Amino acid sequence: MLSDSVAQWRSVLKPLVSNADAPEMLLTLRLFELEVRHMEMTIEYLTGRPHAPLNDQLLAFPILPEELQKEATNVI
Repeated sequence: MLSDSVAQWRSVLKPLVSNADAPEMLLTLRLFELEVRHMEMTIEYLTGRPHAPLNDQLLAFPILPEELQKEATNVI
């Protein structure tokens, strides 16, 4: 998930940058991580599907054609 990527990015940068040099950058990355996690939870709540499934799509689309047809009829 994107929030996990941001958390890893922050953990890699933290030892390289001292807190005195760029506290704003580390704080900004943490806030970005929280905002992205909120976005992911909102997407999952609204769609009923996780934001980043195992097949690396942004939304988990139905696998079976019957499920796809069922969702198409629900929208119409």
